[in-house]
Amino acid sequence: MRVVSAEGVGSTSLLLAVARAAESRRPDRLFTDPYAAEFAAAAPALPDLPMESGARRTALADYLAVRTRFFDDSLVEAANFGCRQVVQLGAGLDTRAFRLDWPADTTVFEIDQPAVLEFKESVLERCAATPRSGRVVVPADLTAGWATALVDAGFDPAERTVWSAEGVLYYLTAEEGDRVMVALGERTAPGGRFVVEHITREVEGSVTLSGVRSELARRRAEWRSHVDDPVAWLRGHGWHVRLFTPNELLAASGRQPEGEGAEARTIGWLAVCER
Repeated sequence: MRVVSAEGVGSTSLLLAVARAAESRRPDRLFTDPYAAEFAAAAPALPDLPMESGARRTALADYLAVRTRFFDDSLVEAANFGCRQVVQLGAGLDTRAFRLDWPADTTVFEIDQPAVLEFKESVLERCAATPRSGRVVVPADLTAGWATALVDAGFDPAERTVWSAEGVLYYLTAEEGDRVMVALGERTAPGGRFVVEHITREVEGSVTLSGVRSELARRRAEWRSHVDDPVAWLRGHGWHVRLFTPNELLAASGRQPEGEGAEARTIGWLAVCER
């Protein structure tokens, strides 16, 4: 079984699996991912979570849980409104195809680096996991060739699609991110949706995320871009935008941090977009 490297962007998929496993054990959990702990256990050289301690650690863990639930709900909503193709850009070790209630004719396409998907498939096969939708894995890098690989895997640009970019675009340069946006825009039929998260320049001054940024950079998985005006950026790529802040989602989920973890959350944003 190939194991995801402890360095590079692929290593973040393991870190997020650990976070999802921890959330799944909470009595007040926002979601349940029964496979997250299996991924963590199957990685013998699993890196430590690059989080701060105390309230800062809690604030980040809560945000990751709220973000997962936001994408869960937004993607299923889009599928129920007719987007029967779900494309996860940088799917990592997420298991939405296995744990969410999809309409019967939905297909989930998972795009990520070959090593990540190979490890993922080996664990899921060992667990005898059965997807609750159609599911197609697409080994490809978002910096080159992914759109062609997606079509070759059976994706139909003429059909309604919901795209997902969760925790991925800021690992690309601004130029690479814009190329991804153009490519998916060219392959989105009317009625399509896009669920996306990104950071702003203010992340550079975040106390809560300082340790995370340093550790990710040490692992060659640094954040390479930001978008300070998401509405203008997304509209410029042809999308109608519903924008959300991390604080809004945390408060709605009952996870609003207090004390040391309650710094102003202008360091990122999330959006549900429509064509």
